[in-house]
Amino acid sequence: MDSSAYHCWTLGILHLHLSQIDLAFEQYRIALAIFEQENDYLNAGRLLNHLSELYRLRGDVTAQKHSCTAAIHTFWQLKSEALAIPALSNVAMAYYHQNYPRLALKLLKQVTESCQHMGDLLNEAITLFYMANVYASCKQYLFAIACHKASIEILQTSLSLTDCKKAKYFEVLNFFHIARVYEITHHSYRAKQIYLKAFKLFEKINSSEDKNLLLALQKSLLAQLETY
Repeated sequence: MDSSAYHCWTLGILHLHLSQIDLAFEQYRIALAIFEQENDYLNAGRLLNHLSELYRLRGDVTAQKHSCTAAIHTFWQLKSEALAIPALSNVAMAYYHQNYPRLALKLLKQVTESCQHMGDLLNEAITLFYMANVYASCKQYLFAIACHKASIEILQTSLSLTDCKKAKYFEVLNFFHIARVYEITHHSYRAKQIYLKAFKLFEKINSSEDKNLLLALQKSLLAQLETY
């Protein structure tokens, strides 16, 4: 596993939370290139869906649809049957980014149940993370937070050592998204607590990478809370 891809992915999320679309796009593209180089089509599909969100924010409908189509196409490139089930979450998120949230949630729930049956805890946790994102976009914030917390619970207590570092990145992503939910629902103090917790964990798994950038992003996010 090349952790730099997950590092860039996480930075992209942070830039997005600050509405720094171009910087988020740059980080996502770097992460996507690494996953594609490794033939990691599952995570490549995830990044293509994240990129489609940025295209939507830019107002580029054509590029958004192309990115969603590419995300779905990664499903057919998978060599392992074991990855086919979690990869369906990429199909679900492609539907979500094309304004079909109910269909996306239906598929994501099916993926979560299938991952449970297979004992695929990591991808169950990641699918819960995406379910939380869809719920949040539909302003169902309690469901969103519940899914994030369930994802974190799995990531913290149920994974093998081989998945440990990857799990930490998704734990950070969950915390950042929970903080964002509290931020947009005007619970600034709670959002600040969780942002600080997320940054502390992020710095711990990237002790020598982009320390100044992380400090700057943390300062900007905490300052942003004052505007809500």
